[in-house]
Parts: sequence; C-alpha cells; structure tokens
Amino acid sequence: MPTGRQSDPFYDQELPVEGIAAISNSLQHETEVEEHIEREGLSPAERAIYLLQNGSTLQKHSVLENLGRLQQECSGSDMSRVISEIGELIWKMEQDLQILAGESIKKCLPAFKPKHLLEMFGVLRTMSSIRVEVVREKFRPCILEAVQCAPKENLATEVLSLAIEKGEPSEPQDSRKLSCEMFGALSKRLDGPTVEKLFLSKALSLCQDTDYGVRMTMCAQLGTMAQAIGVEKTKQHIMKELQELLVDEEKEVQRSALTALVDLAEFLDEPFRRDTVLPMLRGYLTSPPDATYGVLLSLLGKSLHALCGEQPSEEDAMLFCNFFRSSALRTDPDAQAMGFRPLCAYNFPAMVKCIGFRRYTVYLQATFKLLCEDSTAVETRRRMAAGFHEVSSLLGEKSFNLLKDSFLQLIRDSALEVQEAIFPHFSDVLHHFNQPAPSPDREAFFASCVGPLVAYETAVTKRWRRVGELLEQFEDFPVFFALDVLYEQFLPILFRHLSTGSMATKDKCAEMIMLFTRKLNNNQQQVEIFGRLLQDFARSRSCWHRQSFVLVCHHCLRFFSRKFFREKFLESALDLAKDPISNVRRALCPLLPHIFRTLRPPAAPPEAISMLYERLNKLCSDPDRDVAAAAAEAQTAVDDINRELKRRSEERMVDEEERLDAQREDEENNLFEAAQEQEKQQRRRALRELLAEGEKSAPLSGGPAQIPLSGKGRVGVTSRRVL
Repeated sequence: MPTGRQSDPFYDQELPVEGIAAISNSLQHETEVEEHIEREGLSPAERAIYLLQNGSTLQKHSVLENLGRLQQECSGSDMSRVISEIGELIWKMEQDLQILAGESIKKCLPAFKPKHLLEMFGVLRTMSSIRVEVVREKFRPCILEAVQCAPKENLATEVLSLAIEKGEPSEPQDSRKLSCEMFGALSKRLDGPTVEKLFLSKALSLCQDTDYGVRMTMCAQLGTMAQAIGVEKTKQHIMKELQELLVDEEKEVQRSALTALVDLAEFLDEPFRRDTVLPMLRGYLTSPPDATYGVLLSLLGKSLHALCGEQPSEEDAMLFCNFFRSSALRTDPDAQAMGFRPLCAYNFPAMVKCIGFRRYTVYLQATFKLLCEDSTAVETRRRMAAGFHEVSSLLGEKSFNLLKDSFLQLIRDSALEVQEAIFPHFSDVLHHFNQPAPSPDREAFFASCVGPLVAYETAVTKRWRRVGELLEQFEDFPVFFALDVLYEQFLPILFRHLSTGSMATKDKCAEMIMLFTRKLNNNQQQVEIFGRLLQDFARSRSCWHRQSFVLVCHHCLRFFSRKFFREKFLESALDLAKDPISNVRRALCPLLPHIFRTLRPPAAPPEAISMLYERLNKLCSDPDRDVAAAAAEAQTAVDDINRELKRRSEERMVDEEERLDAQREDEENNLFEAAQEQEKQQRRRALRELLAEGEKSAPLSGGPAQIPLSGKGRVGVTSRRVL
C-alpha cells in the first residue's frame, strides 16, 4: 500500500539534496558579495564591476539588465570602465548568461550616449565572432539595433567594416545573413552615393551566395537599398540581380524574389513598370509556377494596385480576376494545404478597390458569395467577415442589394471566430447598406439582424473585450432599428452589463442607456427606465451599483436638460456623498462640478445650491485621503466654473449651452407630465392598498375601519418619486 509521502505531489517534485546545497551556497555567496559592497561603500560603477567579476549569475544579469540606468548614475569615464569590463568578461561567461546578456543589452542601447554606444559596439563585434551559433543569433538583433542608434559619422567606418567582414565567404552562414541585414540597415541611414560607393557591389554579390538562406535574406534588403540609390540605379544594378533570383533553383528564393519584385513595383517609374515588370507578372499569372503560386496569390491585390493603379485596363483586369477566381475555385489537396481560399479572402477588398463596381458585378460577385459560404475552411469565412466593411464601403449605395444575403449569413455563422470578425464593424456595414436613404426593404433587413446580434452577445457575455467591441456599435442603433427594438431587445442587455458586467464596459452601458432613453418617444417607457435606475442602482445595497449610478448621472447631464436632472437625479446623486463606501464617495467627486452647472440661478432653487456646497465641504474633510483629494479638485473646478459664469453674465455673452438646454427642456415637457401621472397612479395604488389593509383589520361590530397613523401604511408620508 503506498504511503502518504509517495502520493503527495510535493514530494514528487522535491529537489535532491545536492540541489538544495547548491542553492544554499549560491544564496550565501550573493549575501557575502552584497555585504562587501555595503562595507566598502562602492560607487555605482565600482559596484557593477565588482558584481561582474565576483557576483552570481543572477547578479551579473542584473548589471547587464540595468545598463541604461547605470549610465545615468555614472560619469562618462566610469561608464567606459564598466563597458570595458563587460568586454573583458562576457566572452568567458556561461552560455545562458551570454544569451541573457544579448537580450538585455538590446533594450539598453537606445539610451546610450554616442561614445558609450561605440564602445559597446566593440563588445558586440566580439560576440558576433563567438563559436556558439545560438549566442551569435541572440546578439544579431543587438548589432542591428546598434546600426540604427550609432552616430551617422561612424557608420561608414566602424559599423560598415563589420558588415563587410561578416559577408566574406569564409564566414558561417548566419554571419553572412547578418551582413545582408546590416547592409539593409545601413541603406536606411546613408545617402545613395555613399551606399553605391562603399558597399553596393559587395551587397549585391551576396545575391549569388552559395547558401540559399543568404540569398533569401538579401532579397528582403533589395527594396531598402533601392530606396537609397534611386530609380535609375535600381534599374541598372538591382533589377538585374532580381531577375536572376526569380529563376533561382531554390523555391524559397523564388518566393522571396517575387515578394521583392512586387514591393519594388510601386517605387519604379511607370514606363519601366509597364514595359518590364508587368510583362513578367503577366507570365506568372498566365502560367503560375507551383513554387510561387501561394506568394503570388497573397500579393495579388498589392501587385494589381502597384502595376495597374486604380483603373487597370480591361485586359489586365480580366487577367488578374481570372487568376483570382480560378484560385478560389481550387479544391485540390495542395490548394487546401496552402490555404488558397483564405488568401483570396484576404485580398478581396484590394481586388474590389482596383477593378471598381462595374467590373465587380461581372468578375467577382459570384466569387464573393462562394468565399462567404466556404465550408472547407473557417479561416476563409473569418477573413471575409473581417474585410466585409471594406467591401461594402467600396461598393457604396449598391452594397445593400449585392451583399445583404452574405452579410446575414456571416453574422449567423456557427463559428464564433467568424462572428467575432464581423461584429466589430457591424454599424459600419449597416451605414453603407442604409445609403442612399432608408427604405422598407432595408428596415425589414435590419430587423432580421437583431436575432443574430443578441445571440452573439449571449455567446461572448463573459468576455469583456468582445462585449466592449460590441457596445461600440450600439451608438448608431437608433438610426437602424425601431424604437421598440431598442427598448425590448437592447436595453435589457445594457442594464445587465451595467449591473453585473466588467467595470471596463459600464461607462459605455450608461452612455447607451441614456442615449436610447432620449430617443424613445414613449414617455411611459422613459419613466420606467428612470424608475429602474433610481431603484436598482441609486438606492441599491450594492456599492458597485451605486458607483454605476454615478456613471449614469454623467451621461444624463449630456443627453437631458439641467431641469430634468435637478428634478429627477439631483437628490439621489448628492445623497451618495454620505455613502458608507469610500469608493462611491470618490466616484461622486468628479461629478459635482457638472452638477454645479445645473444649478444656475434663477432656475435652480437656493436650497439645492446650498446642499451641493454642504456635501462638497463634507467630502473635502472626508477621513479617506483619496476622497478628500478628489473633493479638493472638485472644489477648485466648481470655483473656476463659478468665475466663468459670472464673467459671461457680466459681458452678456451669448451662451450656446443655454440655448441647447432650453431646447431639451421643451422636448421633455411630455416626459414630465408622464412622470407626474405615474406618481399620481402610484399614490392612488398605495392608498387603495392601505384602505384594503384597514378593512381587513376592522372590528366585527361593523364600526368604521381605522387607518393606522404610523408604520408601513402611514398616509401622511408619501413614497419617493418613481423618477
């Protein structure tokens, strides 16, 4: 029978005795090193040097990780001593520490002064020649970063000499690849004549290197070098090498060369593109080689735009579209393995942009529907969904008739990743569908989108980032959907997330609730919404709900008049200054200056202004330090607003805010009447319940029922307003 010790996973992972001893010795050594540093009172530079010489691996790594900060603490000569010590020791360090050093030094290089950067470049030169390839690979990004940061006057000497040295045939393959990348980085910083004079021929010789990896790396640098030397020199020198690379015996090199050709196409002049590059690409499209088929397809939209512009000839448009359609129709194993249809989906917006609406209906409409319905790869549908808003934008007012069925299919897709790609642009698509003007067909279509949207929200309701993306679309919903749909379908979603959702989404929920409520033309619905906000949030036992009510108040001030806020929300908002939870009081403070704007005399009663100042003064002396600080900021803001209002009043300036507020107040008259009517109904209902209660408790002698004067049913006390 196994013992408890054997079944305990803690003992299964227990370190051997020798491992524990090694850790103990290492900790003891680190302690001794730190004690020596403190005892001797070493300066930052001396401390770094001592740690590099005597510290543990962790302490040495700490020095290398903090070289940028060390430079700020040390004088120039002290920093030079530290870098010199690194150069003396780094090549003898353990391999793991050398790898960590490469990652750490790269982060610190941008903060180095020019002198120290050149000194560190000497260390990098040493590490570029170390025997272990994995260490050289870790220092390769450091060297390229140093090329970007080095003083320009030193590029043609210290830096270029290393690039040329590493490009020699005797160097290992990874060093020659580093040479290619250094030539590309140098081309970004040096002018064309300098590039041509110092290293152009050497760099282009690497296009003929015996290792195909070096040739591939050099292909990626040709565009940068072309930008440096100009169009004419590019046609004279680089295009010759590129044409040879396009027919290289290695397929990987051919793909890299084709990518470089498409990248260069837009840079070259129009006659050369028309007479040289376009015929080459036509050859690829007419008889596409298997080696470059996938690359050609992935670059199709870019190459069409670069070579033919936004108005290609009919012949070129047909050539590109036929290749595109044939690729989308391929279902053979090679096409599926290389992802031809996802590549077509990726390029679809670019193809539409280049060929235009007229050609789209002829060449691409059927392909669009095919790709949106592709059952062989979810990735195809996901990419079509991600680019759908671009296609609808390009087709403009014609998009509704052409794309509506595919759009409905994608938002109903069974794969959640497809829905996640299309819903972040949901409103953009509906805007394009709504052009040139709303119509019954469009309204019916928009109504059919509600179900999939609600289902998607249910699927992602616990993923706050996805919920946040979806809520961003709600702002335009009053344009597309009937007001009853807003009330019955979308407001429950907003209330749910305002109540139980992530803090990151609550502000947007509060904003949308206020926006939708403002748009509703049913006053009873509006009254019900405000009643729920007061009951479930302002007076809730949950401090999170009360904090959410503060957000609601912020947005109520944006969408409703000052009078409305004073009548309905002011008392409940100011009551939060006495909230027992400090976070609620802290959240209220930034709202107080906005509330102060609603209390302009003579419309606002003096009692309300006095109440605000009373609450503000109380918060300024709050025992919680954060609350008191926030209240002090609010007090300053209130004083500034007060001075500004007095100045505007004295100068009799026209106040646009006043005009807008008056307009809102006029629009809200019916809402006030509906609220008052509901209050009357509630009071009548309460009185009837009270009378019924009294009748039940009346004596059997038949005397009149006695209405209680105190307790739950007291008549003299009216309940709070619904709003």
